[in-house]
Amino acid sequence: MDTKPVGKLIGYARVSTKDQELRLQLDDLKRAGCWNIYEEHASASKGRRRPKLEEALMDLRAGDTLVVWKLDRLARNMRELLRLLDRIQSAGAGFKSLREHIDLATPVGRMMMGVFGTLAQFESDLTAERTKAGIKAIQDRGLQYGAQPKLSEAKAKALVKMRKSGATIAETARQF
Repeated sequence: MDTKPVGKLIGYARVSTKDQELRLQLDDLKRAGCWNIYEEHASASKGRRRPKLEEALMDLRAGDTLVVWKLDRLARNMRELLRLLDRIQSAGAGFKSLREHIDLATPVGRMMMGVFGTLAQFESDLTAERTKAGIKAIQDRGLQYGAQPKLSEAKAKALVKMRKSGATIAETARQF
């Protein structure tokens, strides 16, 4: 049996640049019955703030449903998608993607959430494997992985000796 949302439908539409048009997303979100639609012109690339998404998430109340045109309008990868879906569910709200026909208020939608979790873990595991392989390849070539030391070994020993002799941190910093 499907659980129908009792609250309002809140839409979120996003394009990556100011030059792109939201019209197609807005039309579909309005047809779906969205009560309020948050519009954003912002890239979802790592580290970019999306204030309208935050507003939409903060607007969600128990029983409401966040509606997006497509999943890629919400998140840039599976891990982020799963994190956002978990946040939506924690608020007691639902989620619906119009183009992929995913609705977390249905058994199939909840199953898809489990699949997303599995895919996010798979993506994370693959990234970890690639990172380990890359580090090993660097080390196999005799190179050092990570940040290079700022001080030579001789200077590091001199710094320790200076501190042990009673020099202040400020004096040591000026010297090195």
